[in-house]
Amino acid sequence: MLSAVSTICAQNIGAKQYGRSHKTLFTAMKISVGFGILFTIICQFQGLEILQLFAKEDLIVILFGVQYLRVYVFDCIFAGIHFCFSGYFCACEKPVISFLHNILSITLVRIPLAYLASTFWPETLYPIGLASPFGSLLSAIICVAAYRIIEHKETAVVPPLTDSAKK
Repeated sequence: MLSAVSTICAQNIGAKQYGRSHKTLFTAMKISVGFGILFTIICQFQGLEILQLFAKEDLIVILFGVQYLRVYVFDCIFAGIHFCFSGYFCACEKPVISFLHNILSITLVRIPLAYLASTFWPETLYPIGLASPFGSLLSAIICVAAYRIIEHKETAVVPPLTDSAKK
């Protein structure tokens, strides 16, 4: 989705069709989050069967994998948000925002939480599986804030023309 959003939004921004670029961003997020929710639900109920496709004989691997998968899969929801925003920021020639939210997510959340989870709960993979979704949640929050700031600055200087207003 990141590449699709980046390509379509850049094309629309270049054509000064700003309303279409915003619609592309939010449509892509709806699709991504929708699939993220769908896979999260599937993995809650079918995680064992999914992992048995990859590790048929090793019951320990399957059981620990199910623990991890059931919490890690929530990352699909939040990643659907921040990946779409990353594509949008690249299309707007602001790729540094994508770089920053990823660096902050990794250094402030993912690595520390994974380390703490492995230190305090070494017998289970549930807590370590939460590091990624929480990291993506931070990224999504940063992206929403950056988007609002950018949009506020741009509308304060020149009110954006919607596609219908140009006709």
